Amino acid sequence: MPSSFRARGLLVLLLCAAAAAAGCSVPLPDGTASDTGVTGSSVTIVEAFPPGTIDADSIRQPYVSVGSGSPAANPELALIFEGSYGMNYQSIGMRATVEREPFVIEYAVVPKTENPHYAFLICTVRDDGTGTAVIEEGYNRIYSSERTKQIIIRKPGVYHLTWHGAMLDLTVRLYAGR
Repeated sequence: MPSSFRARGLLVLLLCAAAAAAGCSVPLPDGTASDTGVTGSSVTIVEAFPPGTIDADSIRQPYVSVGSGSPAANPELALIFEGSYGMNYQSIGMRATVEREPFVIEYAVVPKTENPHYAFLICTVRDDGTGTAVIEEGYNRIYSSERTKQIIIRKPGVYHLTWHGAMLDLTVRLYAGR
């Protein structure tokens, strides 16, 4: 009898330790902002909104477009933020203050698995003042499997970006008008 009590006690202890470890957060590396002469535009890492189930087609605003390519060649744009993150079922929040349009969000993913059900990314952009979703785009699952995408928002403002994903490495570059 005493050994079964020890076994139960050990099992309870292990379950408690596993439950506590499941909620542990992994510190994220800070992105780097470059000094490019952009006046007033800035990006800070903030708490992420929980990932939602937004119908991306119904929220896309007329001043937003999605495509591919690199905005780096455009002399009217300045890099205001660059960061790389290993995504493993977690969320990252960013607040971008954009003084001059356009606001260009460029991201690239490198999946750690070829299974499209496991490696995924969701980027939700919201108006920081109202919380209204401006656009939601991503990689795999309900989105395309393009590894590089660009979101262009043709309206200055303060935006909250939430990145939620798993089993991939994410590189983010944010640009604003000079």
